[in-house]
Amino acid sequence: MLNNTCNCDTGAHVLQLGPPGGVVKAPQIQATASLRWMPTSTSTNIASRKKSWNMGKTIGVVIGCLLGSLVAIGSVLFCLRRLQQKNIPNAQDSAANSEENSPSLDVRAPNGFGIATFAMPANAIVDIVFVHGLTGKREKTWTHSNGVCWPKALLPVDLPMANIMSFGYDADVAHVLSVASSNRLRDNGKLLTRDLANIRSRMRNSTSSIIFVAHSLGGLVVEQALLISRNSNDQDLNLILKYTFAIAFMGTPHGGSGLADWGSVLTRMISFIAPTNRDIVKALERNSKTLAAVEEDFQQMLMGKPIEVFCFYESNEMRGFGRIVPPESAILRQYENVQITADHSGMTKFDGRLDAGYLSVLGRLQTWVARLNASGTTDA
Repeated sequence: MLNNTCNCDTGAHVLQLGPPGGVVKAPQIQATASLRWMPTSTSTNIASRKKSWNMGKTIGVVIGCLLGSLVAIGSVLFCLRRLQQKNIPNAQDSAANSEENSPSLDVRAPNGFGIATFAMPANAIVDIVFVHGLTGKREKTWTHSNGVCWPKALLPVDLPMANIMSFGYDADVAHVLSVASSNRLRDNGKLLTRDLANIRSRMRNSTSSIIFVAHSLGGLVVEQALLISRNSNDQDLNLILKYTFAIAFMGTPHGGSGLADWGSVLTRMISFIAPTNRDIVKALERNSKTLAAVEEDFQQMLMGKPIEVFCFYESNEMRGFGRIVPPESAILRQYENVQITADHSGMTKFDGRLDAGYLSVLGRLQTWVARLNASGTTDA
């Protein structure tokens, strides 16, 4: 007997020959057809999952590298902070102890900021004021690895008619264990003007001439301070510009620094793990509007107030960075200039009286002091 029935579970037709017990099933054709399609679908799914897994793996590696870089930067900053606390220079404690013996007219704030006086002879006719640059310190910037801080150890003997002092301000780009300063160029210029006016108001001769020796960013701080002095309604602040006789710029980026462009990128990266002061770096960038405005105003000011200017520039590259401030940026072409055979950091650190760099800077300072002494007046 031939019966044609349908299996409701599989949808396949079943041929029955004879009684219901003898069944011959023929769904194999359909099953075979289904098997022909399954490998293609399964292969597609596997390929898709593999592609997604590889993409996820790649993203994971990239994120891991970024996190690793941030951790590495954090570790470096932490180590630098620890070294700074232990070895500035030779020992932080020795620097602190040496400052305790400085004259009592100092105008100081915590953390090495403000003005420290290194020498104050009774017959002084000029105040020589040192101003450090980016990431510098009031004494460390001017101290050789052998421990000689030449403004403190050498100049008082070689320039016995000069008050010698150093201004410190927060010029760090990033702090690991504390909050980074948000001071901009103008803020630091205000601090210099005010602190110098305060200390001069208590000196024996408050009308002595002023000579600034400024490194890197410090030169821009000095320019900003003099612009503030010119525009101030405070008579004490006005006197800073009036009595300024000369400025020795040492590696000051009047035209900006290419390294500052890279530094801005670095500070943005560091800002994820530590407080940073990005504004102070941006002022040093090439094509910086802040820098251009300060330089333009400063040049206009010099037309109405003659000031002796001399520019020192670095001759050597810093390993891995090249010249931090190239000669074309460090030089004001209408003024005299000369190179110091050192890199950007080393150009302010002299190992003794026979150091060629020291003799060059000392010679310029002696020329200016002799000119003031010969004129018979301290009014610049």
